[in-house]
Amino acid sequence: MSKKSKPLPNRYGKKYGYTALFPIRDAANGVALRQHLGGLSEDRNGSPFSSATLIHLLRFVIIDRLPFEGYPAKQESSRQPHLVVMCDFDGAEVADLAAALARQVPKAVCGVWRHCAAFPFAAPDELAHAGAADRLAQYLRRGQVETILYLSDRPEATVTEILRSIQAQHAFAAFVESHQAAPPDQLKKGFFRLWDSLVQKPDPHPGSL
Repeated sequence: MSKKSKPLPNRYGKKYGYTALFPIRDAANGVALRQHLGGLSEDRNGSPFSSATLIHLLRFVIIDRLPFEGYPAKQESSRQPHLVVMCDFDGAEVADLAAALARQVPKAVCGVWRHCAAFPFAAPDELAHAGAADRLAQYLRRGQVETILYLSDRPEATVTEILRSIQAQHAFAAFVESHQAAPPDQLKKGFFRLWDSLVQKPDPHPGSL
């Protein structure tokens, strides 16, 4: 009898669910990082990380202290604040995420992780150097927490496919609203014009819809 293969950690379909904790350098960096994260939404696309086109979701949380659930649990403390990172992306391994971050959003990467201990880059332009993506992948793996309980509602759909679906949904809703009383021949012609326009449209940029 063959043994059942174990599910791949952090994988579900074509997606990878990355979770990690990174110690922040000190309390001052914790304050600076919190302020920086609060300003990410000012980007015209909602976040500078939206230019990393394989990312579905990216969330940052700062943990200042560990919760105490009461007796009989033991009260634990952390010597420094930690940055929690949660990211869903199209890929098979952390190296895929690191390559996209290094190539597409180096400034955003340094803006966040420079506040964390042992971050191996001093400036965004260093992420363009040979081997930088590998070094970033090694750093991201060091803080990683693996899980086999990662789920996704659309495990086979890429970022681009989901964005095009949302684009089509919005366009179709507008079409229905504007053609309520249209006769059948105009309705048919209008629908095919809508379809042709959707086919010709470029892929939407993440955060643009």
